[in-house]
Amino acid sequence: MEIQDGFIVSIFNYCDRWCERCPLTARCRVFAMTAEMEFEADHGPLTEPMAERESKKMAQRTSKCGAECGVDFEQIKRQVERNPEDYSLPDIRFEHLELEIRAQDFVDDLRRWFKHRDVTEPNATEPMQVLQHFRMFVAAKIHRALQGLAEEEPLAPGSDAYGSAKAALLGLERMRDAWAQLITADVVAAAEAAPFLRTIAWLTGELDRLMPEARAFKRPGFDELDEVRNLS
Repeated sequence: MEIQDGFIVSIFNYCDRWCERCPLTARCRVFAMTAEMEFEADHGPLTEPMAERESKKMAQRTSKCGAECGVDFEQIKRQVERNPEDYSLPDIRFEHLELEIRAQDFVDDLRRWFKHRDVTEPNATEPMQVLQHFRMFVAAKIHRALQGLAEEEPLAPGSDAYGSAKAALLGLERMRDAWAQLITADVVAAAEAAPFLRTIAWLTGELDRLMPEARAFKRPGFDELDEVRNLS
């Protein structure tokens, strides 16, 4: 686990994007920056505006990295501007398109389902919130994982594609459990939930098939709780 300025590096890349429920926001640079931006929007900056301060930091880090690694970022920028198509992200592979499409269809199916549901029904608030939160999240993480597969073959240990796939798998598990809670509470009939549960099972199985190493991916902070406890 790498620490910079008291923050766990890259912790925000593989979280569930649910800051209100996250126990590690104090170690997340993105959360701190978002909180400062919201404060500045209401009260103005206490010292130097955050955007200017972060821009200076980024310029310093870029300059240091370029000097240490022998990288000319200005030359790279000129090359990208001359031939942008050479640096565009590759298309998701044809053999992975079914997973991409079914993940997007899942989002649409849930959106339509929510149009006819009262999310404040008794015994339903928590699982409904879980379904609403993860319906977009899962599709986005699946897309990112498939993009990684298109860029990198074979995937290196610790690849972002593995981390994205693991985040998607954990989100699918949360959604599966939410449907189970709705059925147990007699809020939703088992037959009504069945198509969604089948899709969740298919998406989970396909991710496990394509990237079986994903579940072993160690997410910064979240899968290093012993190290987090030892932080001062």
